[in-house]
Amino acid sequence: MFLVYILTVIFSGYGCFFILFRKRPIHPVLELHAIAIVLGCVINTLIYYNALLLNIRLHPVIFIFGSFALFVYALTKHRPKSIDTLISPNKKVSIAVFALLLLFTAFISYKMKFYSWDAFAIWGLKAKQLYFTGIVGNAEFTEPALAYSHLTYPKFWPALMSQIYSFTGFHEGYAKLVLSLFFMSFALLFFHLYQSINKLFLFAVLFCPAILIQFSSAYADAIYACLYAISLYSVFQYVKTKETAYFILFTVFAAASLLTKNEGFFPCIAGLVILAYAFIKEREKMKRSVLAYGLITVFAVLPYFIWKSGLRAYDENYIHHLNLETISENSERILIIAKSFFSYMFGQIQFQAPFYTLPEWGLVWILAVAFSIYLFLSQRTVTMVLCISIFGAQLMLYGLIYLISPWEVTALIQSSIDRLLLHLLIPILFLIAEYPVKEIEVEITVSEHDEISEDGFVEPL
Repeated sequence: MFLVYILTVIFSGYGCFFILFRKRPIHPVLELHAIAIVLGCVINTLIYYNALLLNIRLHPVIFIFGSFALFVYALTKHRPKSIDTLISPNKKVSIAVFALLLLFTAFISYKMKFYSWDAFAIWGLKAKQLYFTGIVGNAEFTEPALAYSHLTYPKFWPALMSQIYSFTGFHEGYAKLVLSLFFMSFALLFFHLYQSINKLFLFAVLFCPAILIQFSSAYADAIYACLYAISLYSVFQYVKTKETAYFILFTVFAAASLLTKNEGFFPCIAGLVILAYAFIKEREKMKRSVLAYGLITVFAVLPYFIWKSGLRAYDENYIHHLNLETISENSERILIIAKSFFSYMFGQIQFQAPFYTLPEWGLVWILAVAFSIYLFLSQRTVTMVLCISIFGAQLMLYGLIYLISPWEVTALIQSSIDRLLLHLLIPILFLIAEYPVKEIEVEITVSEHDEISEDGFVEPL
């Protein structure tokens, strides 16, 4: 039945993509595959989860027939003009190597249990609660004894797992296997963007153990990273092309990000800032888009926030701690936080042997920063400036959270910084994607003593 679930995702995702881009040829095909499958997961999960919030449990048959009907309708009424399936030989080799990596992560995801605290005590537990008892009137979401599971956390990832259980029965292996779809989407999105030497950096990222761990465990951060990446990609494309389809994709994926992690407000704000920049330049063309953004986001997330507003808060209230007194009291943490980010990103420099130890991320962050500095100094584009700004704002925000957190800061950093670095990597990946592809130009010099024949060849006199 897991394959049936995958088919519903494919039918709904590709069907929606075809409808969105019905007015133009779909190019390139990697963009289609990178977005469509995850789009199907997002749409199905948003419908399933919001129905649960309305105390309605939708049977899998509804999704099976609904997605199939949508796909048939899209093919018959909104078939794209054409789909460019051309993939360069270099990309084919890259994708073949990536396919082996994908199979490896799928195997690990399926076989490995929920081995980390957040995975089984927060996300896995909530998925079971949604599947077995629903959400409306469920005492397990209001029980103080379960406050360790962060009762009011966003529940997109548990809802996704719960929906898979509705197809397969309770089987954690199948729930984790869906992470492979998100890993595939994440990789194909950047395969589509990376064209030249920067592809070597992309392979360094994809083969990094920290990335593979995130996409084979049951953390919500891998899901969030993929949704965040597609939402940023969509808003960048919208600003460049002014295609409404990209704007709709952005709103859907930004809303899903907001329902996946508390950090999900950041893609929404970043997208709004980018849209505000574009709106100032072309105000009349974007009025409808701004209105659509508000409506889609509100309808997607409103049921969750209405439900959350009726619960007693047991989670950390960081806003309550955001004051000058707390910041002043915890000022000694600033050096600890800075050293932690540096050591996790670039390794540790010591004054006794070994004098240097590689970071847990290997060479990824060293290459990322070096590449980014080189690109930013050699050519500045609007996208680069936006990516640097987003990265800087995220880094300061996460540093501020560590600064005001009521928890012991060293333990908090050790348990969370790897996942935050995954979030921070997303804008850097888009920045490095701006690396120019330089075409090889062949200059032909025609002497004044030469003659050009009718068929275009140069004939010396």
